[in-house]
Amino acid sequence: MAQAAAQPPFKYALKIAAYPDCPAATCQPAQGTAYRFTFDPIGNSSFTPVGDRNDAECGSWGLSMYRSEKQARKAYQKLLARYPEAPKRVGTHLAVGTLAAAHGLVSRPHHSTGHFNLHEFVGVRLAQTFQMVGAL
Repeated sequence: MAQAAAQPPFKYALKIAAYPDCPAATCQPAQGTAYRFTFDPIGNSSFTPVGDRNDAECGSWGLSMYRSEKQARKAYQKLLARYPEAPKRVGTHLAVGTLAAAHGLVSRPHHSTGHFNLHEFVGVRLAQTFQMVGAL
């Protein structure tokens, strides 16, 4: 019987090691369509976790994403209302990509907002996986 392949290490393993059960045991292999706030043009800076600026919790080392374009646009409007400087930090555009198990583990999407976090594996380059949808 073949053994299952070992899970790759997480991109921010040293940072998330400080948090018990991070990522949570309920996280699953990434798969499916995901929407993310990005800069234009899409580059590596569009895929930097907020933990680089505010290491507050396990989730701050995951990348925020949404299950639908509508959910992402609604979340961005709420973010702008609360944080007018948000475009400088999270981007001004929306991008879509297809996630696969090789990208990392994802949290369960929130039932109403569609928000989830992707905890990336080492070596993942999401800028090559996402395409621009348009301005937010």
